[in-house]
Order: sequence, then C-alpha cells, then structure tokens
Amino acid sequence: MKYVFYVTDHGVTAYGESRDDINAAVSYDWKEVEKIEDYLGSLDEKASVEVILDLIDEELNFEWNAKVHPWEKAGIAKRRKERLQNDSTLLAEVNWVDVDRVSEDGRKEELMMAVTVGDSYNVSTFLQNLEAAQVFLKNVHSKAFLLSNYFDKKVRQFLKLSRNEVKKPFLMVTRQSENVFRQTFFYEGQIRLSRLVEIDDSLYTTEDIKKALLNETKLAVAYVYNQKIVPFNSPLGFVFLDGDQEMLDGVLASCQEQGLIRSTWDPKDYFVATANFRDISADGFYCGQKQLPCYSKQAVVDFLLVSRAKGFYSYPYVNKIN
Repeated sequence: MKYVFYVTDHGVTAYGESRDDINAAVSYDWKEVEKIEDYLGSLDEKASVEVILDLIDEELNFEWNAKVHPWEKAGIAKRRKERLQNDSTLLAEVNWVDVDRVSEDGRKEELMMAVTVGDSYNVSTFLQNLEAAQVFLKNVHSKAFLLSNYFDKKVRQFLKLSRNEVKKPFLMVTRQSENVFRQTFFYEGQIRLSRLVEIDDSLYTTEDIKKALLNETKLAVAYVYNQKIVPFNSPLGFVFLDGDQEMLDGVLASCQEQGLIRSTWDPKDYFVATANFRDISADGFYCGQKQLPCYSKQAVVDFLLVSRAKGFYSYPYVNKIN
C-alpha cells in the first residue's frame, strides 16, 4: 500500500492508493496531534510513504558563480548547502542550474539555485513522527518542483507543446484549492520563481476570484521584469491549470484585456494555454472520481501514486532507508 502525505502550513492530508479507500483520504489540523500520531501508528509496516511539502516559507534563491569543471560542482554545492543549514532552516538543497552566461566583464558563469524551508515545529515534528513510526519513507518532495515534473511528464504532452516552446519564458498558474493558487515561472525550461497566492476567502463568485487572481498575476509578472530575469516588456507565455472549467473559460481573453498578453508581441515568441486537471489526470485515483475535487493537490498526488518521481529534499531518514 502506498500513501502520500500532503503537508501545508495548516495541516496534513493523507491519501492512499486503493480505490476501495478512495473516500478515506483524511485531513488533520496541526492541533490534532494525537489523531495524527494514531493515524501514523495504524499504517501497515510495509506501507510506502511519500511526503509533499507545500509551504509558504519555501524560498528559492539564484546566483551566478564562476564556471568550474564538472568534477568541482558537487563539492561547491555541498559546501554551500552546509552553510545554509542552521537553526532557522529545516531543509536546504543546492543545485546547479543548466544555464550559463558571459558576464559584462567577460567572466564565464553558471547559475546556482538554493532552496530552503524555514524551521517549523509542526512540519519537523511530523517528519520526526514518521521516523518514530518506522514507516518506509521513500521521498520528501517540494510542491514547486513536483509541479515542474508533472508539467514535463503530463501537461506538456496533453497540451502538445514542443520542447522548443517550453524553453520560452512562461508563467504557470495552478489552482491548489478554492482560494489558494501557485504561480510558477519558467525560464529556459527551469523554475526561476514559485509563490503561493491566497485569494480573500470572502470572494466566492468565479468572476471575483478570477479578477483577484489576475491582479496577483500582474504582480508576479512585474517581479519577473523588475528582477531582470527577462527584458522589460518582452513576451511571456501563460498556462492556467484548474479543476473548475468556469475559471478557465475566458481567462486568456481576460489576460489580454488586463494587458498581461500584449498586442505588440509576436505570437511566435510565446504560447498561451489552459487545461483542466480532471482532463489531464482523468485516470487518477482522485481526479478520476467526479464526486471529489481535482486541483493541483489531487493531481500531483495521483501523479506520485503511479510514477517514480525523484524526491527533492535529502532528508536524513530517507537517506538512512535508502
């Protein structure tokens, strides 16, 4: 039996892979300490577990470093990661990004990415409880990078996008729940920005939510330009993924009206697309059930239940098991 634990700042939801237990997916608030411990204690000792971390306090930072020999990269990344690990950091990963440049002074440089999750009593305690329960914890995933994997393996094929197209800069907006979205910006096929956006829960009509979401999307686009990730006003693509078709209908026209997609851009320099998670993951354990919600949360859980996606964070207990 395989389980996926979806961890947020508010609590954890446990998903199992058995269709017989499809309605047994359970959610716990972090205050429900005993219930969480009892659930972990009830798992079969042969159960396989994966964890997805979808947290506000996950930071992505990028910096250019002098180009080095391939055999030097691992040591440099390791030393950088060791510097990031401290009392205020729960998890840290450092990776080289497959992007290089020549700086203004002629130096050859490569891009390095550092990802950190701030220390959280609730999340760290949960991970410790998994170890105490001696479950077979296979991987700890970052939602942002798992979404990237999901896009590459499922969405790109569904939308019939070529590899050359997805090398162009684009912003992917995915719906996580009724009022929570994630904006993920890709440049040259790599994540360069990912942020959670929470829409005011007093907004309940589709049009009001869509309007608020597009306002937040404008902020993300402004950040991309201001950080000079791409030249100011240069073309950007957009992908909107949702489980509510009404939210998707007309969203690209709204982007044009709001100036997110500009009439002066050459169409060959960008792409725009929308897709429903329920169509992309129609055969999933959870998205395949019409009576259940199907947002990015359920879509990536379905993806993990049938795929062998590599974990993102090197967690000590996972390393020990492996």
